[in-house]
Amino acid sequence: MNINQRGFANIVLVITIVVILVGAVGYFALRKPTTEPTISPTSNNTQPIQPQVTPPPTTNQTLPPPQAGMLRYQSSHGFSIDYLANWRYDSTIEKYGSVGEAEKVSGNHFSIYSYPVNNSYNPGAPVPQNEIKIETSVSSNVHRSLDEWINSLALENVLRTESISINGKSAKKILYGGEMGSILSIYYLDDGRKVIFTAYPSDTKYSQEFDAIVKTFRFTN
Repeated sequence: MNINQRGFANIVLVITIVVILVGAVGYFALRKPTTEPTISPTSNNTQPIQPQVTPPPTTNQTLPPPQAGMLRYQSSHGFSIDYLANWRYDSTIEKYGSVGEAEKVSGNHFSIYSYPVNNSYNPGAPVPQNEIKIETSVSSNVHRSLDEWINSLALENVLRTESISINGKSAKKILYGGEMGSILSIYYLDDGRKVIFTAYPSDTKYSQEFDAIVKTFRFTN
């Protein structure tokens, strides 16, 4: 082989090697695994929106403590009333398992006295002079308005009617004539439950105390 032929062969060899190298580089470049894009955190501090949770309604009413000089009668039947610390109360309704059970035998009542009473006291006895007895009856399942309920009682000889409020709800204070003289009662209706507060005697000197005590009455469930 002469010099020209050897030179040509060298050129072909170089070209072949270059082609092989280029092909190899291309092959490995195509097989390079793709990289998942990286998401940079944003510069603002946006917090996730938290759902607003409404607390479940409570069934029991939290009452403030009685005022100074007052005690509280808390019934097992879901109501309470405050009275003067030197007064007394007697409750027949606590002898029964429910208000409905007490109603069946006319035992759905309790009384507050401005004078001492004991176990031998006759609830029907006359109230001593210059004293007061507040007799209260509690009933349930009244599906009518306050006025409809009072009208159904067909009170006779109504002498005076006054609208008052007990725990933000309407009540009626009515003085009317009865067989044994005038009667002073407050009629209160709350969520289908009715209450009658009656003062004996109707012309008691404790009329302000009567109103104040009645206005502390609350259904607690």
